[in-house]
Amino acid sequence: MRKAIWAVGLSLAAASACCAQENGAENGPVFAEPAALENIRASASGALFSGEFRTISFPGLPAAAAQPAPRPAPPRGREYFNRWQIGLAYTYVRFNSTPLSVNLNGINTSVAYMLDRRFGVEGSVTAAFSTLLPGFANEHAKFLNYMAGVRYTWPRRNFELWAHGLAGGAHFLPQLAGFGRNGFAFAAGGGVDYPLTSGLAARVQGNWVGTRLFSQTPNIFQIAAGLLIHF
Repeated sequence: MRKAIWAVGLSLAAASACCAQENGAENGPVFAEPAALENIRASASGALFSGEFRTISFPGLPAAAAQPAPRPAPPRGREYFNRWQIGLAYTYVRFNSTPLSVNLNGINTSVAYMLDRRFGVEGSVTAAFSTLLPGFANEHAKFLNYMAGVRYTWPRRNFELWAHGLAGGAHFLPQLAGFGRNGFAFAAGGGVDYPLTSGLAARVQGNWVGTRLFSQTPNIFQIAAGLLIHF
């Protein structure tokens, strides 16, 4: 009898173990396939490390406004200008007066300070010399003027036009009998500046120069060509 009871108990225990295994196989935890896991991992990596950000909207809340792209810095255009201009040029001077008419060659220097894009102040010095003068023993004509005044510029796309008015003094040698060597001087003229490189331009200019030498106002015409440094 005891053996029969043990046999029934062992049979019930075996049946219970089989049922538990079948239930675990049907209702146990389900794991994702390896391929699915790789797809999820790749998507997460792309979203986190690709650098792309997307706007997330929530129901009932207004969407965030898109930030405008920053404006590029404006190029250095017509509003930009160089305040200092230093010129050095060869000059030809035609000095024409009643006592003496002569051609002279020399140099012209100028310094200008621009107050804005168009208006500026300027100083100029011209020194010119001639060959031997007929009728004078071993004499050369020497002409010097030094003036200051105002300048006005018309900027163009590839060059600049300008005009100026100057006043100052003049000095002339040789001294003629009965006349002084110094006198008042004034000039009006203009020119064009053509840029060569950054900070360097070619300049051509012309002036009419008046003086009070020889108790008259000689007609003096001056042309010059050279270089201009601006910064």
